[in-house]
Amino acid sequence: MKKFSCFLPAVLLFLFAFSQKTIPDFGKIDIAELQMKSCSFEPGASAMNLFDVEETELTIINQYISRLTTERHVRIKIFSEQGYKYASVKIPYFSKKGVAKIKDLSGIVYNLDPSGIVVTQKLEKKDFF
Repeated sequence: MKKFSCFLPAVLLFLFAFSQKTIPDFGKIDIAELQMKSCSFEPGASAMNLFDVEETELTIINQYISRLTTERHVRIKIFSEQGYKYASVKIPYFSKKGVAKIKDLSGIVYNLDPSGIVVTQKLEKKDFF
């Protein structure tokens, strides 16, 4: 019976892991997200995290050299001006002796114009601080 009770949670975890919604590729926006006027589970919220996903990969080159690569994909829906403060995304940065680097930052702002057309604004290097 103990074997069965250990096996059952593993199967349930496996099923739940594959039932999650897939994350859209960077730059692919769903028009329904732009048309949202309020948060469905908290009416009156000024902003909402649609998703925040981070993938980390450790590559060991040899005994002394390794590379840690982290990719983070965040999407935030802002409902009002009070939500602007939630649009800032902080990236933890730990560097011992200056060996860590932040590279390839990119960001895009999406808006709907009055006619319903998606207006895209790519963030420039000066927008990151």
